[in-house]
Amino acid sequence: MNVFKRIMVYAKVAVPLILGALVKSQQLEVVLQSKAFSGNPDRTYLHESVFKIMDYVILVLFSLFFLVAIVLYFGWGVGRFSGPVDRLLF
Repeated sequence: MNVFKRIMVYAKVAVPLILGALVKSQQLEVVLQSKAFSGNPDRTYLHESVFKIMDYVILVLFSLFFLVAIVLYFGWGVGRFSGPVDRLLF
């Protein structure tokens, strides 16, 4: 192909690609603006998350429950099924 034909072929491919990229970038701009996104690194919070005493108590209780469940399962077999998969694993 000569140079002019090659340019026409590339233009037929490049124009839809460029227009598609422009449409996607405009859609992304609208989405980011609708979510009130800005380039500011300081984040704002509606409510400040602070752990209270009850949160720590619940965290400790669930951790203990998890440890007891693990000991019961592996130590005494509580909750273990006796199916073919379990026989392969243990």
